[in-house]
Amino acid sequence: MTIRALLLAAAAVALFAAPALAQQPAPEGQREDETPTLTTDDVAPAPIVGQPAGAQTAAPAEGDDASLTPEERADAASAKSAGKGEAGKAPDKKKGPSREELAWRGRYAQAESQMRAARQRAQEAELQLTDMQNRLGSTGTVGERNALAADIETQGDVVRQAQRAAADAEAAFEAIRAEGESKKFTPDSGPAPTTKDGQTNDEYYRQRVSKAQSDVADAERRLKIYQDRVNDVRGRILNNSGSGDQFSGYRLQEELDAALKELDRAQVDRDKARNALDAATQEAAAAGVSIRPY
Repeated sequence: MTIRALLLAAAAVALFAAPALAQQPAPEGQREDETPTLTTDDVAPAPIVGQPAGAQTAAPAEGDDASLTPEERADAASAKSAGKGEAGKAPDKKKGPSREELAWRGRYAQAESQMRAARQRAQEAELQLTDMQNRLGSTGTVGERNALAADIETQGDVVRQAQRAAADAEAAFEAIRAEGESKKFTPDSGPAPTTKDGQTNDEYYRQRVSKAQSDVADAERRLKIYQDRVNDVRGRILNNSGSGDQFSGYRLQEELDAALKELDRAQVDRDKARNALDAATQEAAAAGVSIRPY
């Protein structure tokens, strides 16, 4: 009940009680012409049950439903705040490689290409030298043998230079690769199987087949080289068997073991490369991409 209503009720009570009060004798110490007055306690509103005395009801916040309980309003405010946070949060964007990584990818691809080319030159030079050595015994005239022997000596220098260049190129490549690994860089993955408009990307399949073809050729050259080395070392071991030179025999046996190990490795690499080439060729055919026969 409001203060105004209490005041009106008190006035009505006083109005109806006035005649009776007029007929009663005035209490001792009070004059008969004095009119009773209301005190603050008489007109103070009664406290609401369940609410501490002196507590005031908070006005509903702007936009709040007055019918909600304080707990419901708190939940609604929390949900509203969360919604604003999600709406204001910018979507995560996928970051591409940094400029440093892009530069490293360029150096990596160049170093790998140079290493493969240098290794191929060294392999081909050694195969040519072996072929010349094999022909030396079947050359007819003395002049032809002398000329071929001179060519073999020159070719030996070519082989040694090519092998040093190949070793340097491989070391340079490994240094760049190690640098990328330390910085969590990854080589360029190459073209995608499909273009941006969803069409078949022929270049993807051609690069896969070309890489497999190169690996097969590399493994087959190494197979031939190490088979020749095995044959050569076995021949020298046979010639040394009756000499009694045990030190030379041990050295030749170590050389043979190393050549046999590399020969086995080349065979594994050749089989793996052939399987990769078959898979790449079949995948290209299934995609309708024409590949030049290897």
